[in-house]
Amino acid sequence: MPLIVLCGYPLSGKTTFARKLESICEQKKVTCKLRGDGDLHEPRDLLYKDSMAEKTTRARLRTEIERVLDKESLVICDSLNYIKGYRYELFCLARSLNTQYALVFCNSSKKQVEQRNYHLKQENEDYYSDEILQGLMERFEPPLSENRWERPPFVVDEDTQVEWVCEQIVAFCKDAKVALRAVIATKKLPVTANCTLEQAEKVTQQMETEILQGCEPYVPLRLAGSSHVVQSSRKVTLAELRKIRRSFMRVIEKNLSSYHSEREIGDSFVEYVNRQLQQSSH
Repeated sequence: MPLIVLCGYPLSGKTTFARKLESICEQKKVTCKLRGDGDLHEPRDLLYKDSMAEKTTRARLRTEIERVLDKESLVICDSLNYIKGYRYELFCLARSLNTQYALVFCNSSKKQVEQRNYHLKQENEDYYSDEILQGLMERFEPPLSENRWERPPFVVDEDTQVEWVCEQIVAFCKDAKVALRAVIATKKLPVTANCTLEQAEKVTQQMETEILQGCEPYVPLRLAGSSHVVQSSRKVTLAELRKIRRSFMRVIEKNLSSYHSEREIGDSFVEYVNRQLQQSSH
């Protein structure tokens, strides 16, 4: 049975769809396992407050999906899944087990999402801060037909007959002929993180030098390897920076597989530096 991956803006109806699909699976006696951000038991803003938190969220969810995915159960991944590289990881995970994979794109407009978030805020329920919500929508990478792991997606919007789509997915799941075949690239092999670890070392060492040379009190410093800026209320010493960098490397070493580029590593490092400098100033 396959892995069903939901994607879309925050509050685009993914969880509502996932629960409907789960209900129809129960009616049709199909074993279904629903996993998503809700299983992490943290407020939405904490799960996506910065790039480090996002990577941790993705890594935790991927670990849980890998744990429950098998050939006997339909597994639903109910999360933002807004990065195409992460969706490809999930596709490869399904292929490594010779099981099916399907993508469901919950297509809501930004205005609809903002209205839903406003209502959650009015009801004092779990909502996104405006800054985090806008950032997540801006970074969302919609499915592309040229990506073989994303075509064709099941698209769900306001005009969609949700129950019909759910039944189509269940029928798709029962079609053994569409099972994915594992290839050498996705068969389980011993995992090595040396390359990514080396990249992280290189990126953070370069940034450490840039910060040491260019950081001035109350003057935002933009680094070459990040879209964020370093902000400090004082001069930073080499010993302090090295301590921060070593601490950062210990943190990300556990989640290296969730980093897809040096830019992501750089963004996380800058955020980590800012957080550590802010804490040490109090």
